[in-house]
Amino acid sequence: MTLALPDVVRRRAEQQGEAGKAWLAALDATVADLAEAWALTVGPVMTGGTEALVLEVTLDTGAPAVLKLPYPGADPTDRERRVLQAAAGK
Repeated sequence: MTLALPDVVRRRAEQQGEAGKAWLAALDATVADLAEAWALTVGPVMTGGTEALVLEVTLDTGAPAVLKLPYPGADPTDRERRVLQAAAGK
């Protein structure tokens, strides 16, 4: 499997130095390992994200889902938490 990474994801990972380069080098194997472990069917890469690689996946039940793999140094949960707080649950 060779993932077609959005340019922004590749650039942001490379900005993390050696850790980011190692993350990029291991990415295909990481996705394949997770897909096997969690019985996922991997779909296309989703675009628009800047803090992680996000892939469309299908669970073994047939339900659609996403697989989100943040690169080293990224903390997408912090940003998501702040957005949800600002939206006040709306």
